[in-house]
Amino acid sequence: MSAVRYPVVELRQYTLRPGQRDVLIDLFDREFDTFPALPVRTGENVFAWLARFPSPAGLEGHLRQIERSAGWRDRVLPALSALITGAPQQLRLAPTARSQLR
Repeated sequence: MSAVRYPVVELRQYTLRPGQRDVLIDLFDREFDTFPALPVRTGENVFAWLARFPSPAGLEGHLRQIERSAGWRDRVLPALSALITGAPQQLRLAPTARSQLR
């Protein structure tokens, strides 16, 4: 059986504690520096993160690498946990059969 190959996008939506959105954005900018400057709505307590991977296996490998990272475990995760109200909503999005993304 061959490995499944199609692009996949993971969407994580974090619900933040009131007034912590800018703190979370600063954390992600400092630790990852992968976010373009996009316009955002003010007064929201939600932060959405999108990442594209070449395949489901690519996403799983990325998640395993993060879990093993001392920087994530010791620095980022504690800071993130202090800013959010619970686990993020995680959605894995894949192209449909007729999608031009395949």
